[in-house]
Amino acid sequence: MSKPAFLISSATLPQGHPSMMEYAKAAGPIFKAHGAEFLVAGIAEQSLEVLEGSLESNFSVAVE
Repeated sequence: MSKPAFLISSATLPQGHPSMMEYAKAAGPIFKAHGAEFLVAGIAEQSLEVLEGSLESNFSVAVE
């Protein structure tokens, strides 16, 4: 039985950076082809509760 792996990523994008939607559209089929699933994706304007340490980014994504 295999266990799931999780990729959690965050980045600080410069002001005026274009939307990440084009990247998501291109990367989505690649992830799906290999059994991955986007769990969470968001931007700084969304509420996020950091439970430990600090998170100084304005874009986050979690993939299973």
